[in-house]
Amino acid sequence: MTSDPILPGRLGDPSMTLDRDPRADPRLIAVLSPLGFAGPIEPAPVGIDSGLDALLEFARVAEEDFGALLPEWSAQAPPIEGVESRTEVIGGVDDNDIALYIHVPAQADGPLPAVVHIHGGGMAILEASDGNYVRWRDELAATGLVVVGVEFRNTAGKLGSHPF
Repeated sequence: MTSDPILPGRLGDPSMTLDRDPRADPRLIAVLSPLGFAGPIEPAPVGIDSGLDALLEFARVAEEDFGALLPEWSAQAPPIEGVESRTEVIGGVDDNDIALYIHVPAQADGPLPAVVHIHGGGMAILEASDGNYVRWRDELAATGLVVVGVEFRNTAGKLGSHPF
């Protein structure tokens, strides 16, 4: 006799919230609770049948909200020492410019392991140049890695010039 597995989190219990999830780290809950991310979350106002205008508006608002929140998190942390960074621009296959944010240990000598960082945002919101991503790349570079952040969006006009 077999029984169906109990799926974790909201897959097993659609009413599950972060503050009731036994897998959640209490420190994460403490940080996210005042921001309204640990308890019940309103469903997204868009869905699979939403039109392009509604999707673009949702992405614009989400980017604006994250843009206000993320700098707070990275600004509270102490500076990262011993890292140098630079930006290089390469040509993309569609004649678009692609910014690469390269972070290296300051005293790097010889070949080093590397990580390519494709930032969050679902290929629709946020930028690799956002402070929280810069900090994350600096933290990795401080451990002895070369980190290359790729700007996958054309951010010149924000969502107004989005390719979809």
